[in-house]
Amino acid sequence: MDTKYLICIEGADGSGKTTLSKELKLYLNKVNPLDEWIYQHEPNFDSGMADQLNFVKGNPWKREFYFMLDRIRHQNILCHHNVCLDRYILSGIAYSKVFSPEVTVMAESIYSLPEFKKPDVIFLLSATPEFIIEVNNKRKETPDYNPKLTTEYIAKIQEAFISTKELIREWEIGCHTITIDGSIQDTTSKMVNILKDYNIGGKK
Repeated sequence: MDTKYLICIEGADGSGKTTLSKELKLYLNKVNPLDEWIYQHEPNFDSGMADQLNFVKGNPWKREFYFMLDRIRHQNILCHHNVCLDRYILSGIAYSKVFSPEVTVMAESIYSLPEFKKPDVIFLLSATPEFIIEVNNKRKETPDYNPKLTTEYIAKIQEAFISTKELIREWEIGCHTITIDGSIQDTTSKMVNILKDYNIGGKK
């Protein structure tokens, strides 16, 4: 059976994950159309439910259950396609550190199991809180706008991502920080050059 690749783009809300995941998918399909890359995102339920679970104080185990169940249900797609994925287990652990720290150790243990498809490469997007706030303000008339997005919240999430990145590296997963300081094309080029080191995305 052909090897299926999983590339994950991670980062705080508004850092550019969705745009860059889709842009990378387009590039990979252009270079090697037969590989048939697809775009996916997590969670698969709507952002309103995600915000409800994250920002409305409730049972932390219930919160983790819904996110983990959603991720388990997604495994079949991730295992049988070449996927550019917007959020995955790095977000799962980092966000649990902020919103349900009581269950973080359990989440780390479960996500480390071989039954969970492991990414071949993770790109962690790094953007300034000011950049993210500006992006969020431009979304005010859309469903993607998050009124709870503050510089304090962004700092907590980014700190959680950095600490989680070290754990992911222990799992021998390539994890690379990409600073958002240029155009979409420039950032995509950075990711493409890194993927070549993994023999992903080169012309066949």
